[in-house]
Amino acid sequence: LGVDGILVLEVAPGSPAERAGLVGTRQFRDGRIAWGDIVQAADGEQLERMDDLFRFLEERKPGDPVVLTIWRDGEQVPVEVVLAAE
Repeated sequence: LGVDGILVLEVAPGSPAERAGLVGTRQFRDGRIAWGDIVQAADGEQLERMDDLFRFLEERKPGDPVVLTIWRDGEQVPVEVVLAAE
């Protein structure tokens, strides 16, 4: 994809990510793929791998708002997500 960050493959129904409007990867019947959002940062902290995201989340608690910087349709977009308990 040529963009650094964490590709969103799937967004769970009813999850904080869905409520925030994150978009997962989709495959159409004709085989085309629409790539999902790419999470590049959380509260300004660069994220490159899932481990980076997990470390970031370990320091937060349910109810905390987090601003994710995502790459969508060729531009960076800020998205606020309110964390929930697992």
